[in-house]
Amino acid sequence: MEHREEELSAKGQRDDGLTSPVIPVIMTVMIAIPSFLLGTALGVSGTAQAVMVFLAIIAHKGTAGFALAVKMVRSTLGRFRTIALYTFFAFSTPLGIIVGENAQEYLSAHEMLEVKGFILAAASGVFLYLSTTHGLRDNPLLVQCKNHRGFFAMLAGFALTVGVRLLMGEAHGG
Repeated sequence: MEHREEELSAKGQRDDGLTSPVIPVIMTVMIAIPSFLLGTALGVSGTAQAVMVFLAIIAHKGTAGFALAVKMVRSTLGRFRTIALYTFFAFSTPLGIIVGENAQEYLSAHEMLEVKGFILAAASGVFLYLSTTHGLRDNPLLVQCKNHRGFFAMLAGFALTVGVRLLMGEAHGG
């Protein structure tokens, strides 16, 4: 969808500099799902594990929210829909926590290990996808990678994502 928007803009069919409202909707879903999954991981975690999961959530929620807000502002999405979508994203983690806490009541210890493994793998996969491949063609950092500062800024973002994954793995015993 992003590539289609670029084509329309390049052909002059869209000259207002704004993108389709579909892009922030898709982006919201793409980052709300791992946010929900991390909330679920927090909900099913013990106290010591929960601290690590919480740190991982804090490490990504602000930057993900900022990126989402920028996409929303640069689109033709209306004010009400922007607020509704952003609220959906904001409440995805707390909703995941509630689901995770309730899941503990119904699952055995062995089933909880399997659920935790699935949750961590799914959340990590989406984070790695977003940090390494999503929109890289026009990523300002890659355009600026001709110098060391831009390249290291991109690597720092990737390292933060990997660090979040390592924190999550450490919180759940590897």
